[in-house]
Amino acid sequence: MRLHRPSIVALAALTLSCGGGRRSPSLEAPSAPEAVSLLGVPLRAARDTAGLIARADAELAADPDNVTRIINAGIARAAARRFNSAIEMYTRGIEKYPDEARLYRFRGHRYLSLRRFDDAVRDLERAVMLDSTNYDITYHLALAYYLTQRYGDAVSAIDKCMEFAENQKWQAVEDARVNPIWYRSCMSIKTDDDARVAMLDWRYRALRHDGKQADARRLARAVREGWTVDENAPYYRALLFYRGIRDETSTLDSLSAAGELAFVTGAYGVASWHLMEGDTARARALFEQIVATDQWPAFGFIAAEVDLARMKPGGQ
Repeated sequence: MRLHRPSIVALAALTLSCGGGRRSPSLEAPSAPEAVSLLGVPLRAARDTAGLIARADAELAADPDNVTRIINAGIARAAARRFNSAIEMYTRGIEKYPDEARLYRFRGHRYLSLRRFDDAVRDLERAVMLDSTNYDITYHLALAYYLTQRYGDAVSAIDKCMEFAENQKWQAVEDARVNPIWYRSCMSIKTDDDARVAMLDWRYRALRHDGKQADARRLARAVREGWTVDENAPYYRALLFYRGIRDETSTLDSLSAAGELAFVTGAYGVASWHLMEGDTARARALFEQIVATDQWPAFGFIAAEVDLARMKPGGQ
């Protein structure tokens, strides 16, 4: 099952294809950092070289009360790492539509990007109250719990989504649903390996942190080769590593070959495994390798940063 929603890549391609392929004028990144990392490093936005923001804003100006266009304007800002501006856009939408779960989901995600974890938890808990069957809300809420050391809550959030997918009485409801844009159901876990592996990877790590080692081992033993995974291949490689199907060298080599973002995403799993196994030196070395990249909005980067901050003297 593929996701019926436009991606940032698709939006960028659409922008570049307009006007005979001409690019919009570059928009300079803000001079002030978006945030400061937990390790004291300024985190900066990027230039909007594709003109995504200008295009999204023009579409929004033509229909300013359109929720999808408000969301797209926020996404365009996030593509240039302008997360404060994206949050302002989602807040504008929430003022108009205070019961629109997707707005809290996107704003919560961007609070995570800015290391504002408590704000993220608050938004995502509100979102899941409004839509308890939304995969992306659950995913980001579980991550917010994980980053705030609420590991049991992270597992519970994921399990509720998985239980929904396995509950046959919901199938008729799901079949009748007209899914709005930027929506993915927990039911996707049944048929979409990409959706499932991302949830399973964070669930495995949360279980281990929560002391549920037997449950974590059962999860790893259920992982199999041959799943159809594309977007979330780094999570799948980490799961295969936990399972013992892939060794560390081949796992990290394949992640590196797939690019910096893939490395950050999957290598965090390997580093976290070492941390749980008591090899703090190896874990620290991988965490430091992750945060030396430019992928500061990536979840693996954020989690590595959190773990490094906690490993400092006096860290919690």
